Parts: sequence; C-alpha cells; structure tokens
Amino acid sequence: MGYLMNIWTSYSVQIVMIWFLIICIKCIQLMMGMHAIYYLKNTQIYSAGNFWENKVTELSIKLKIPKNIQILQSGLTKVPVVAGHLKPVILIPLGLLNGLSAAEVEAIISHELAHIKRSDYLVNILQSLIEIIFFLILLYCGYLN
Repeated sequence: MGYLMNIWTSYSVQIVMIWFLIICIKCIQLMMGMHAIYYLKNTQIYSAGNFWENKVTELSIKLKIPKNIQILQSGLTKVPVVAGHLKPVILIPLGLLNGLSAAEVEAIISHELAHIKRSDYLVNILQSLIEIIFFLILLYCGYLN
C-alpha cells in the first residue's frame, strides 16, 4: 500500500491533469452530441405524410404517452432514432417508409415510442451529466489529498 501512495505522491500533478483532461473530453463529447441531435432534427428532414403522423398519434394514445410526437423522414439518419424530450421527434431514414411493409414500420414506430415512454433521451443526458459530476468530485477529492 505504501508503494501505491509513493506513486500517487510522485505523479499527483500528472494524474490530476489527466483526470481534468478526461472531464474536458466528456464535456466536449456531451456538447457535440447535443449539437449533432439538433443538426439531425433540423437538416434534410421531410414530412412522413398524414398516414404515418396519424399512426404515431394512434400508437401514442394506445401507449398512454401524453406528448405530441412528430415523425419525420431524415436524409441523414441511417437507422430510426428518437430526438428530444420535451418535443420528441421520431426520425426515420428516407425511403424506409416505402421500403417496408406497414406492419414492419408500425413495429419500428412502436419501438421508438417505447424509448419516448421510458424517457431514454433524458436519461442518457442525465447519465452524461452525472459522469461529468462524478469525475469532478473525484478530481476535487483527489486534489485535496
């Protein structure tokens, strides 16, 4: 145990700097992710049509999701994705609605609605913030010792 304390004491400045660098990387990663979601929600998006908008509303009611959920086709996404918590949007890759059967698309939409019902988008953001706070607390505690 004494050996580890000697290493910690000898390299404490370098360890604290690396730890601080990890915090900075995590903050940048979170901000870039938020920007990427904003970009996806606002770039190369197209209407999914009244049929699918009505289907999303119908499925939302069945799943008891009180939010107004929008469905859009995206020229950027490669897989279906949910973006946003307060104003959730289901982004479907361009052409997917025409390339699959109605039952398959409905299953995909139901899956994405389950993410909205569980608030996965919000949970992921909170998890990232908690990781950053955790690293800050450990940095602060390590710096005091």
